[in-house]
Amino acid sequence: MDAVSIDAATILIDLYGIKIDIAALSAPLDGFDGTLNRAVDVDYAEIYPQDGLSQAINDVDVVASSTFDPASSTRVTNSVTALKPDILANLDRLVDDKPGFTSAGIVSFVKANLQSLQGFTTVVSTEIQTKVITTDKATIASVIVEVDAV
Repeated sequence: MDAVSIDAATILIDLYGIKIDIAALSAPLDGFDGTLNRAVDVDYAEIYPQDGLSQAINDVDVVASSTFDPASSTRVTNSVTALKPDILANLDRLVDDKPGFTSAGIVSFVKANLQSLQGFTTVVSTEIQTKVITTDKATIASVIVEVDAV
């Protein structure tokens, strides 16, 4: 396996970890009942993806030293686009639960965590776009636009 493939594999592992972290947010959202205890559970679960996003940013920036070959670029892009449904589903649920977060008194914390996640997501997507082929750049950019529109 050449260095570019190893680099892409590292990023794919990071993206899989992010997918798991995003999916882990579903359980606290399922259990959210508008109480402070459950709201805090959701608030903490929002923080988990930040570590994975940080790792991906580091790996893309440091480990992935060159542009991915077309096959690796496609695999990475497919992994990024595969995150979209889970992200959108969780964002929709967070928006739907806003009245509960407001009544629990933590809406500002939830919002701050979402803004932080958006910042991390923007950086990692921008970094990944520097490593993928041109057509994949456009695909990733369109996913980010869709997610940011929520």
